[in-house]
Amino acid sequence: MEIEFKWIPPSKKNSKQVFCRWGRPTVIPSKAYQKWHGEMEDELWEVVLETWHPYVMTYNFFIPYNKDGSESKRPFDYSNKIESINDLLVDLEIIEDDNYYIIKEQHVFWEFVPYGEWKVIVTIK
Repeated sequence: MEIEFKWIPPSKKNSKQVFCRWGRPTVIPSKAYQKWHGEMEDELWEVVLETWHPYVMTYNFFIPYNKDGSESKRPFDYSNKIESINDLLVDLEIIEDDNYYIIKEQHVFWEFVPYGEWKVIVTIK
């Protein structure tokens, strides 16, 4: 199965919001992550896997060149992006969990694409 995300997901781990509720600290994901999660939920609500775990996950990141055609100098942490994607897939019950019993292998690839064409394609086998 192949799932296409129209842009690179915001990190769930970075930019967390912390506030106090009933005198105790509460941590929630950033507003950007919450927005992305909601939009992806609307798009992926009917996705059902036809395979059973353990899964082999492949993440293809398509990173756009800058407007002037040069390569982006803004690196990002793949593991945070993958964690956001996996958390969404678990929340939507597309995969049961993202532990090592369920996801046997993870492969990550990337390539530069024309400006404005951010996306990630996730293949689950």
